[in-house]
Amino acid sequence: MNGKRGDHPLTDILHHAPVFSPNLDDMIREIDKLGAKREILEKIDWFAPPPPDFEHQIRTALEELRRVRREQGWEID
Repeated sequence: MNGKRGDHPLTDILHHAPVFSPNLDDMIREIDKLGAKREILEKIDWFAPPPPDFEHQIRTALEELRRVRREQGWEID
């Protein structure tokens, strides 16, 4: 991986190249912004087709992360 477009789906998403749907890509960028990039990398098989409930899984993870960050004192939009 050399950081070029197409090397890794997460890198593409974080550099605003479309990978999944716009909504799903935005949620993944927000998870990264909230400091959970490592967790994203560990939970997703980036090179396999996403499971049917993938968007639900990401949304649930994001909601939980927002809750935790608020409890930690982060200001979240």
